[in-house]
Amino acid sequence: MRKGIIVLISALAISVMFMFLGDIDASGQAIKVRIGHTISQAALPLFVALDKGYFKELNIEVERINFNQPGPMLEALATGRIDIACGYNMVDGFLLEQRSGGKMKIFVLSKSPPGGGLCLIAREGSGIEKLQDFKGKRIGIPRGAVGVVCIRLLFSDFFDISTDVDLKPLHFRDMLEALKTGVIDGILVPEPIRTVVIKKKIGRVIVSEVFNKTILKDSYKGVSSFASSFIKRYPELALEIKSVFSKAIEDIRRNPEGASRLLPLYTHIPENIIGDIKMLSFFSADEADLHHLQLFAVRLKELGMIKKEIDAKQMLFK
Repeated sequence: MRKGIIVLISALAISVMFMFLGDIDASGQAIKVRIGHTISQAALPLFVALDKGYFKELNIEVERINFNQPGPMLEALATGRIDIACGYNMVDGFLLEQRSGGKMKIFVLSKSPPGGGLCLIAREGSGIEKLQDFKGKRIGIPRGAVGVVCIRLLFSDFFDISTDVDLKPLHFRDMLEALKTGVIDGILVPEPIRTVVIKKKIGRVIVSEVFNKTILKDSYKGVSSFASSFIKRYPELALEIKSVFSKAIEDIRRNPEGASRLLPLYTHIPENIIGDIKMLSFFSADEADLHHLQLFAVRLKELGMIKKEIDAKQMLFK
């Protein structure tokens, strides 16, 4: 009788332990992973991996957290509230590295195709035909430093943006309505907003590939990273997750059209424009061009966007 009670108590204790730990791997560590992502194309490898069941194959439970803006997501990554951040701008990665060096390690990067990336668009009926015509106009730009710097460099040969244009920092979700209603005369936006504007005949592109033409040609755009603390705690698990994303990248390369069909399920991109948007190209950190990535860091320092020298190689999880 006494032996049976002991066995029962032991079984209950183990059950309680499993309730708190969830799924565990062979080392006894929980394998629930908190992944934050922006609602953008730059997080596509995550969406493919989820759709293909690659995490489930490794008995990894994913807690997926949507972020409308990269700033709060990167703050969550730096403070350990999420383990992985997917689909934020490389410039934001450099800024995070400057503020709190070593808090994250990049393992996925992406580039825009020709004609993609940030575009300067004028509202239909605004009378704007060329850059000089923006003088005295109102331009909606993304929140953060990138939009201001791109616009300053783009117009540097024509006029001073501090006095000759009215810059309106806006959330991407508000830009279409502001352009359509005439609250602003132009917008600086990436895909898929570019394609939506063209399809709805709200505006037209005045300058494409703005980032390439002002800051650095053929630069990395969206990236995904681990919290460094997660890699330190679970090094083998981090490698497994990195391999999951690498498989997803290969899937995207083999069937980009099929992969793009997942975007409406995870983002606000309308299904009827999927075939028209310009798709990003994705790379694992092992494929990164280290020389070009370092040039990126140097260029941002030249522009005053970052204040100190950064060793870009140290930002990668390879």
